Amino acid sequence: MSRTRRPHPLALALALALPAAALADHPSPPRPTPAPGASCLGRWQGTGRGGSGLPWSIDMVVTAEEGARCGTIEYPSLGCGGYLVRCRRQGDVVTWTEVYTHNPGTCAPAGRIEGRCDADRMRWTWTGLEIVRSQLRRASLGPRTP
Repeated sequence: MSRTRRPHPLALALALALPAAALADHPSPPRPTPAPGASCLGRWQGTGRGGSGLPWSIDMVVTAEEGARCGTIEYPSLGCGGYLVRCRRQGDVVTWTEVYTHNPGTCAPAGRIEGRCDADRMRWTWTGLEIVRSQLRRASLGPRTP
């Protein structure tokens, strides 16, 4: 008759505790903290509609979220545009101030833009003579269309 040998209870306890002890010596790496908002870098296009109710096109290229000069803004259907300055990120909101360099008389006076971005959309708010809200979509960095 063959005798089956049963493990000693202390041996079982050690076998179960050993993997936990080994893990304690090698803790898992800390998880990265997600950024407070997705990057707004890149090209964005869409349409705005102010108090007149008439739509106008928006073509915005963001080259930085912080700094003195950080991108360009064009309103192709109005024929005016320029560059973006005083760029700042606070949490998930990036702000830019417009400086028009061509045909400023065809646009409202330059204003301030706030953007909240995800992978392919920017919730865009322009504050100047009025407040205009829109949603821009991420576009390729190819040539601008008139």
